[in-house]
Amino acid sequence: MIIYSISLLVFVIFANIQLLKKKLLKIELNLFFLFLICFVGLRDVSGGDYSTYFKIFRNNSEYFRNFSFSADIGFVLFTQLIKSFSNNFYLYSIVISIFNFLCLRFFLTKFKVYNFLSMIILYQSFIIFLFMGYVRQGLAISILMVGIVFLYKKNFLMFFIYLFISILFHKSALVFLVFLLLYFIDKKLSPIFILFQSIVISIFIYLYYDEFLRLFYYYSGEGNYFKSKGAYPRVLSNIFIIFSSYFYLFANNYFNKDENKKYHHFILTYLSITIITLYFLIIDNTTLADRLNYYLVPLTIILLNLVHNHIKLKFTFINFVSIFYIINLNIWLLYGNFSSQWYYNYFPNTCLIC
Repeated sequence: MIIYSISLLVFVIFANIQLLKKKLLKIELNLFFLFLICFVGLRDVSGGDYSTYFKIFRNNSEYFRNFSFSADIGFVLFTQLIKSFSNNFYLYSIVISIFNFLCLRFFLTKFKVYNFLSMIILYQSFIIFLFMGYVRQGLAISILMVGIVFLYKKNFLMFFIYLFISILFHKSALVFLVFLLLYFIDKKLSPIFILFQSIVISIFIYLYYDEFLRLFYYYSGEGNYFKSKGAYPRVLSNIFIIFSSYFYLFANNYFNKDENKKYHHFILTYLSITIITLYFLIIDNTTLADRLNYYLVPLTIILLNLVHNHIKLKFTFINFVSIFYIINLNIWLLYGNFSSQWYYNYFPNTCLIC
């Protein structure tokens, strides 16, 4: 259990060292990235759905032969591709880990937020919960983050391609269709692209119609047997951070500067996902709200880094943020280690290199 706390504390220490030296500690950051790739990829019998994905890996050929639209075909094909080279589950895990962290690094680098502050923010939600637990959604978000970079650059075709691939790994990524719908007002979108997107979406909905009905029934509450009370503090705290960061920047005229205007439309559009997530939480669909909350983490990273770059009291800010995420992590560690209601196998962590 202590490995989780130590890793986060190391990020906090190096975030402060980075401020003192007033430069990016790129070598140290890359080394920590390498450590995390191995820590996640070489874990043994630990992680949220470890046993589930172990069974999927062992029986994936059966899923492949008896394909159903209830399955996430992208994940099935991805698993089958790796199995065509090796039946070693640890190789499978390390390949997924490398893929996730490369996508994450690409996103952080392109948005110029590749630093220890970002690692503090995403450590629990991404590295522990997604990359070690919800593997399919972790892959979906990793692919989507690459697409978000293209969306920010207004390359809508590439964003749509990455979004479509992401949906094939986890259907919750469908929420990002809101981005494209809101961007329809942009005059630079060609009618041909809009027609192409509409045709692809229509075919997708037609093929997955029965599965969408099943998911709607499950998440509408009648079929959802699992309620997460922990979703309320997780989702509400993240949404509070997002909106407070946005209003701070807005109140300080951050978006009025020519070099920062490019962020504003992008961030405002991203906030629509925040509203959707909050809506599902209000109507007590905690499981869906909790899953959608992971898609908000990239926005949290961007906004907190913008605030950090703008604010004068940088040490105070970065340590205040660090304390918040340290408290969050330790509450989860205590609950997961001692609660009889916790069913996921994170404790104690076992890793082939630990």
